[in-house]
Amino acid sequence: MFYFDAGFNQVFVGDLGIQNGIGGAGYDASTDTLYMINHEEQRIYDIDYATATVNGFVDIAAPDIEFHGATWFDGQLWSALVNLDTDQLVRIEISADTGGD
Repeated sequence: MFYFDAGFNQVFVGDLGIQNGIGGAGYDASTDTLYMINHEEQRIYDIDYATATVNGFVDIAAPDIEFHGATWFDGQLWSALVNLDTDQLVRIEISADTGGD
């Protein structure tokens, strides 16, 4: 996991220990929580961005997904993704607590 500092230099924080599949992230400022979506494991991870450690995860109750992005908006995690079952681009609201949409 890394971030860019004010000079746009890449700063390495640490290895999350998550295999391939991270494609979307959303930050909840009200709880200071960073969520990352992994399409290969169909999970939402709760990440400590200061130490690059996983605090926990929930499984996503969604179709087979890939090629996604995410954002935190209006108290929810939203994602635009490709539903591989239908080959359609869809927008979904995902509960960071339960993984349901």
